Amino acid sequence: MLNLNLIKTSMKRYFVLMVLILISQSLYAQRVAEITTVLKEDFKDKEGRLLTGKGITIGDVDSGLDIFHPMFFFADGGEYSWIDKNKDGSFTPGTDQIVMTIKGKKQTITLNYIEMKNNISDYIKSDPSMFDPDMDFIYADLNNDGKREFGTNTGFTEQDPSYGEPLFTVIDKNKNGKLDPDEKLVALRTSKIKAYRQTNGVVKRRGIDLITTELTETGHCTGVTGILIGGTYGIQKLHGIAPDAELVLTQTKYDFTPRFVKNFTDQFNFLRDEGADIIFIEDGEFTYEYMDGSSEEEQMLADFTKNGKIVFTATGNLARANATMVDTLKAGEPSGFSFSAPSSTGGQKNVGVYATFLWTGNANIQFTLEAPDKSTATFSPDGDGSMRVGDYNVVYNKNVSSKGTSMYRFGISQKDSNDVHGKWKMTANSDANTIMIGYINDISQAWSGETHFNDHTSIFYSATYPSTADSTIKIGAYAVNNPWGDKPGHIVSYSGRGPLINGQLGIDILAPGHSSLSTSPGNAYNYFSGTSSALPHAVGTAALLLQYNRTLTNSDIRKILRNSADVTDYMGEIPNVEYGYGKLNIDNAIKYLMNNFIQ
Repeated sequence: MLNLNLIKTSMKRYFVLMVLILISQSLYAQRVAEITTVLKEDFKDKEGRLLTGKGITIGDVDSGLDIFHPMFFFADGGEYSWIDKNKDGSFTPGTDQIVMTIKGKKQTITLNYIEMKNNISDYIKSDPSMFDPDMDFIYADLNNDGKREFGTNTGFTEQDPSYGEPLFTVIDKNKNGKLDPDEKLVALRTSKIKAYRQTNGVVKRRGIDLITTELTETGHCTGVTGILIGGTYGIQKLHGIAPDAELVLTQTKYDFTPRFVKNFTDQFNFLRDEGADIIFIEDGEFTYEYMDGSSEEEQMLADFTKNGKIVFTATGNLARANATMVDTLKAGEPSGFSFSAPSSTGGQKNVGVYATFLWTGNANIQFTLEAPDKSTATFSPDGDGSMRVGDYNVVYNKNVSSKGTSMYRFGISQKDSNDVHGKWKMTANSDANTIMIGYINDISQAWSGETHFNDHTSIFYSATYPSTADSTIKIGAYAVNNPWGDKPGHIVSYSGRGPLINGQLGIDILAPGHSSLSTSPGNAYNYFSGTSSALPHAVGTAALLLQYNRTLTNSDIRKILRNSADVTDYMGEIPNVEYGYGKLNIDNAIKYLMNNFIQ
């Protein structure tokens, strides 16, 4: 029998839903871009130069980078007039020309343009059928084939401007959105990348062999670099915060077991030796770490800050992955919990799960593990070794850091390299009252929490290593533009947050994270999200501050960012473990520096 009340209620809900969808579509059509990298005011340094990061070298630990992206060249090749060959008063690609000297010979060359892939057209409109001066790039079509050649495969060398057929950006003087006959082209020439350390340790350098860089996994760092130093100030509608700064990059190589990046010390030393004024790390790990600043790598970063370097870290994207747990253990009372692992993760067989349990104080904890096949094993509170648990291999180890943090860690695999999927149960039995913090991951090192806890999960204690290092400036993310369920201006639900296990706050400020507008490989613009997006916003701001005052220390930069941050009622009492001291305000930070520091 039909339930008429239920039908009526469903129809009402359907009507409300349709109204909400229509409102959403209307708002969607009227979106206004928040270009988070463009300042609201023009600021100048003490010599009267615009604050654009000029003279500052930034060091990044990251993935690979698309070094050929037009946004990553300085507009330092000189101004050129162009020839309106068909005299129609506007730019006609494939027809209009430019006179240039190429390899010592003066030539008249046909002009064409790169139609940049605009994946952010919801916010910044461009016409794919015509040249847009503030989005696209003109090039000199040397062989008249209608496409831009670049790189060594097409005969270009390190000495060729923009590493290919000459690129140009446009000074749209009257801001009418087109190239007029009296407006100039500015040639792009020099790469903004000073040095690029590949995963194999080989360093490629600008002016020597940067053009031969092996480009792998370029998506992430290309988004980071667009926010940081992309484009040209005052020309592109979308450009980086510090577009005249230069970048030194060391590319990470990931392993299948923690620590997933095993050569951080080499990478940090490389950036230091290359003279980076600011160093930032686009990586976050959370298993097999004490998370208390005691590791060699964390102490190295802390030492850098004492010796004149400014160091930034991101809190990571772990908060909503259920990969963190917090359990209050009572003496003599066993506490049970479980975790689940999929059969595949990151597109490959899940052959390894890694769990870490941390606590402070003198408690001794005995763990009992039950495998999916119901086999069990109990581990000594001071255990160190390996054990077969049914069909599974378990390595385990208990250690205490120099700062007094106890860590019990487990590595779980299956015999014959089979996967470790299923539900695993654990019991922790402590001889003293203590708070135990757990982290879990698998071979993917993913933020998604595919292998995850089922009990005692927490969004807190989710700031990841090496953001746990003492003295680094720690950045979380808030939502902008397309928030995907989070409220614009509020902390993004996945953004890592404190406190740290040592009781520290764990975060200084939030910066724009989801979804910022940036660059992506293959001559494209795209959304870029996460604390990976927030971090270059703060780093770029620091570059502007440092250009204005080269004597600023790591502590100075932290103080400026904290004291100039935006604070709103929904953040609660500031500082706190979610928002730190508030949200990044670039203009306010510069004004605070100018008004509060001795010139």
